[in-house]
Amino acid sequence: GKHDGSVVCRRTNELVRHFPCSSSCGGSFLRLNKLNRGCWLDFALMKGRYVEPDAALVAPDNLLPHVARTSSGRAKAIELLGELKIRGKQQLEDLKDISLRGLVIRGVRSKQQALTIRASFQHLQELDLAGNLLSD
Repeated sequence: GKHDGSVVCRRTNELVRHFPCSSSCGGSFLRLNKLNRGCWLDFALMKGRYVEPDAALVAPDNLLPHVARTSSGRAKAIELLGELKIRGKQQLEDLKDISLRGLVIRGVRSKQQALTIRASFQHLQELDLAGNLLSD
C-alpha cells in the first residue's frame, strides 16, 4: 500500500509517524510476511532446475497429461517426443552453460559453500543468474 508513514494510535488517538516520506503522495510499503527474501544458491537448487536421469518420465507414452484446444474447440493431445534424449543432454555434469535465471537467488550461504560449488562445476563456461536478487 501507500501512505506517508503516519497512523493514528488506537490507545492515545494521537498521530504517530513511523517513517518520513519525501514524496507528497506517500511511500510504498509491504507486510513482512509478503516479502520474498530469496533463496540461497546450493546444489539442491541447481539440481532442481535440471532433471535427474533416473527420475520418472513426464510423458511415458510420449503424451503429456495436458491438452491443447484447437480453433474448433476440440481437445488435442500434446506429444513430447525424445524425452530421454532431451534428459540425456540436461545433465549438470555435462553441460557447459546452465541457467538459474529468475529463481530469486540472494547469494551463497557461506564462502565454504561457494568454494565447494565452484570446485564441483569447474566445467561450466557460463552461469546465467539474470533476474535474481544479487548485487555488487
